[in-house]
Amino acid sequence: MKLLVLSSVNLGRPGGDTTHFIEKMSHLKKIGLEIFALAPRYSDFPTPQLDFPIKYLPVGKRSFLSFASFQIKIILQSLRLIPSFKPDIVYSRGIYLSFILHPLLKRKGIPLIVEQNGLVANERKSAGEPFWLVGLVQYLDMLCSKHCDGIVCVSEGLRNALIKRYKISPEKFFTVENGANDSFFKPLPEEERERLKVKLGFEKEDFVIGFAGSIYEEQALDELVVAASKIPDPRYKFLIIGTGPELDRIITLVKSLNLENRFLFLGKVPYEQVPSLINVFDLGVVLTKEPYLYSTSPIRFFEHLFCGVPLLYTIDVHRDKTFPIPIGFLIHPLNSDNLAQIIVQASKEASEMRKSILQIKEALVEKYSWRSIAQRLKLYLEKTALLGK
Repeated sequence: MKLLVLSSVNLGRPGGDTTHFIEKMSHLKKIGLEIFALAPRYSDFPTPQLDFPIKYLPVGKRSFLSFASFQIKIILQSLRLIPSFKPDIVYSRGIYLSFILHPLLKRKGIPLIVEQNGLVANERKSAGEPFWLVGLVQYLDMLCSKHCDGIVCVSEGLRNALIKRYKISPEKFFTVENGANDSFFKPLPEEERERLKVKLGFEKEDFVIGFAGSIYEEQALDELVVAASKIPDPRYKFLIIGTGPELDRIITLVKSLNLENRFLFLGKVPYEQVPSLINVFDLGVVLTKEPYLYSTSPIRFFEHLFCGVPLLYTIDVHRDKTFPIPIGFLIHPLNSDNLAQIIVQASKEASEMRKSILQIKEALVEKYSWRSIAQRLKLYLEKTALLGK
């Protein structure tokens, strides 16, 4: 089966979107799909060579004109490719003019699938974009969701929000969660964990609460910092990995509360070092403020579990999934008092919880590895392609 993929993801910038795209498409290729992709190329970022054909379309400096130009350019390029590549499905992510292709594809018997990874209006607001652009992109996103043959969604929470917001039939959705790379994210032996912990400057008896990812306002690290100030015991330490728009504000808050000796900021680290650093965590943090709670399948959630790290999370994964054992500590409501209380509770239970998570590692990999995610998606795409003929 041939898949023409249209994507707006900047593949030269490390992050969850890039990981999601590369892992999903690479694994689809490994299990038999023929893929050709179109994606943007930004002059100030590298253009990675992937294990499937991809054509990069040049994009200027970030502006409305460059955004609009790319959206038009990728539609025109796809129109040129469709007659020669002869795809069985066109798969669109973040291409807000994809609805233009739908009538043509329908005549040719080629289904158009739109992938949804979050509420676009919330994401755009978080990025500080002007109100008019947020409204425009949300309207175009609604048109794309209405004028397609199926929507691939990363969670039931997001699916329900889109049904309500865009007034779309539930039958149009297929939910497949994000996953993690089980050959890359795996637990380290306890001695190696302890060695890394000491190498980073922690004491063996310290309880390390960790965050790994891009740092945005919705991830509630400000609440985590305030919670730390309410835990007087200096053995509770915090390891923050990553950069983002909120990093400077979080560092300033740490200094204002005189917590510098309890927080370690590593900034951006090479991707290949991330699994080892996550293994240092005694408790991993995956927090999400409202109204961003609908993006309920963060990649780092599964990356932590594959390393055997218990989680402190706001996302009620039990609505969408069933784990045979507790995998962490669900916090609701999200506030600093509640966080402080649960962190202290977690320090007493995390060690045994880690052992339990490691005991079900194979079951987690079976369901949430990228290999498994790709297999489920392949079955859906094959069924959709047959219906389109």
